[in-house]
Amino acid sequence: MAVMRKAPSVRLLRAIIDSLPFPVFVTDPVTHAIQFANRRFQRAPDADRHLCHHLFHLPGEVCQAPEGYCPRETISRTGQPFISEQMHLDAAGREHWVEVQAHPVFDSDGTLAHIVEFTLDITEAKRRQRAQERETAINSALAQLAAQLIDPRHGIEEMARLTLGHAKWLTGAPHGFVSHIRPDDGALVSSTLTEMIKHECRMSAPDQRIVFPPGPDGRFRGLFGVPLSTGRPLLVNDPARHPAAIGVPPGHIPLENFLAVPALLGQKVVGEIALANKPGGFTADDQTVVQRLAELYAAGLQRQQNEDALQQLNLDLEQRVQQRTAELRQTVRQLKQANRQLHVLSAETHRICEERLADMSRLIHDEIGQLLTGLKAGLSWVERHLGERRSDAARLRERCQELKGMADEALEVSRNLARELRPHLLDHLGLAAAIEWLVGQFRRRTGIAVDLRNDWQESDLPAAARVEVYRIIQEALTNVARHAKASRVEIRLTREAEGLVGRVIDNGIGISRARLQKGFSLGLPGMRERARAIGGTFEVQSRLRHGTEVCLVLPRRAARSPRRKARPT
Repeated sequence: MAVMRKAPSVRLLRAIIDSLPFPVFVTDPVTHAIQFANRRFQRAPDADRHLCHHLFHLPGEVCQAPEGYCPRETISRTGQPFISEQMHLDAAGREHWVEVQAHPVFDSDGTLAHIVEFTLDITEAKRRQRAQERETAINSALAQLAAQLIDPRHGIEEMARLTLGHAKWLTGAPHGFVSHIRPDDGALVSSTLTEMIKHECRMSAPDQRIVFPPGPDGRFRGLFGVPLSTGRPLLVNDPARHPAAIGVPPGHIPLENFLAVPALLGQKVVGEIALANKPGGFTADDQTVVQRLAELYAAGLQRQQNEDALQQLNLDLEQRVQQRTAELRQTVRQLKQANRQLHVLSAETHRICEERLADMSRLIHDEIGQLLTGLKAGLSWVERHLGERRSDAARLRERCQELKGMADEALEVSRNLARELRPHLLDHLGLAAAIEWLVGQFRRRTGIAVDLRNDWQESDLPAAARVEVYRIIQEALTNVARHAKASRVEIRLTREAEGLVGRVIDNGIGISRARLQKGFSLGLPGMRERARAIGGTFEVQSRLRHGTEVCLVLPRRAARSPRRKARPT
């Protein structure tokens, strides 16, 4: 690089300074006179003969900046370079922002001789900075509002109040209201408008929500109705001239300007944010900000509507559950009533069957038995009177003997059948004798050993209960003979803490669980019903290859006082 050995000429210095893309000038620190300026100063072509404030202020004005703002004053006081940002007005009164840098030039004895200043236009950078600061403030406000609108503690009225507060703060509008469309009838509802009318418009209004119903065509009248009907924002700074204007009610504040933005969910209008009377009028930026607020407000309305719908669903579900529960309870009551009637009917059926069996037993014993006895007596008489008068007397006697044998056999069958139908021992000698006879018959018929132990007293059970106990033991022994393949049976009638307990235990092959659950071929339902009829319980326990135990339990109260058999109604 070549090094300049000689001091640059004034012409060269001017050429260098004129080539700079920003204004540069030199002023006298005492008189403020501009001693030199480059070509970037378009406002003052003859700047050498002007004072410095002529370049930055309106003609005829003197710098009225506060202390520390003027470069000359600051450098004269401190002797240090000065940098500041300043707002200047052009001839049209428009703002221009510049960064002013001023540097002192001292003579050989240290006296301030000149001030070299240059300015950088930062108007665009300042605009971007302001826009960024506003965007940050808007985003912060939107984030705060979003958190409030998703809070389930805030209902529709509180959401409207919060949204209106943010809209006023972000736009500078002093008046406004936030409303929502009522889903059931499409009316516009606003509680914030109520408060504005009461406190700002000095109008008498009831302490309730103000409701604006749509017209017959479904559209709303007035300026606020335009966004609701079209789904698009409305910004007017001369409301009276708008075609939709219909004026304001008496006492209402005059409208100087108006901004209304619909709250949309998709293409559906669900509410509105309306503002009025911003000083200086609304701008497109205001409309954009309010649209962003309206998006959040619409989301909040959707959240509230979803919560309301969910709450209504929960209420409907609870009502359905309550209704269903009531129906089930009614059904259970009906089933219980039917079950009670069934038990009564079953008990009555058993009683009637026992009466019929007793009648049949008496008929067989009394009528058929007497006939067979008479037949046998007649045959005996014939046998005695045949004598020796005929050659075939021997053969007739033989035939009479055969007939007498058949009559004896028929008579024994009729007696056994009568005992099976209704053991007369039960009626005449009691339960213990009847069971002993039943066990004896079982031994003779099956060859199975039976161990009987009876600790019950005859007075423990009334007559009706004795019949049911006898039938249960009879059916249990029948099952052993048919199915158990047992070699031994134990019958235990004991007195225990829970009452009278009767057990029939065999050492047979047992009963499978599936067959035990069905139980019909084993007569289990009938035995269980007989036990229930006399106030007892009936259980069967069995395992394959480990035998079966049938257990009847009659609580002491049931044993002493069995249920009275009522006739079904």
